[in-house]
Amino acid sequence: MSKGIFVRIRDEKTWNEFKDFVLQKHGKLHTALGEELIEAIKTYLKNQSTHTQLSGKALKEAEALKKEILKYVRPGGSLPQNFLETMVRRVSGVYDRRSIKNRIETLLAIGFIKRDWEVDPIKGKVYRVIGDEAGKLR
Repeated sequence: MSKGIFVRIRDEKTWNEFKDFVLQKHGKLHTALGEELIEAIKTYLKNQSTHTQLSGKALKEAEALKKEILKYVRPGGSLPQNFLETMVRRVSGVYDRRSIKNRIETLLAIGFIKRDWEVDPIKGKVYRVIGDEAGKLR
């Protein structure tokens, strides 16, 4: 199954360089462009730790958040987003959406939780707890 997407590219020079690369490699753009884009995304995700900059209060609060989560959910268990947001409010004392989102993104970035797309394939509002070993701060 394939999924059609629309993306707005602001860096036209880079996009044209990518298309030229695909054209040289495959001799065509149709189908090959999508395949090469998927490979580029996979490579980016595999090396995501080099792209993620963790800093600030959210990183300092990550250990306390992990401990709080593990009181209620064992590694491998699922956690709805609204319950996770409640824990963030309680532990971090933040109430605005951006700060809460920042704490959740930090837990995602350190590998302590991940989105459970099987449970909620549309919105990704359910998280799977990976565990305390995977979520050690780097």
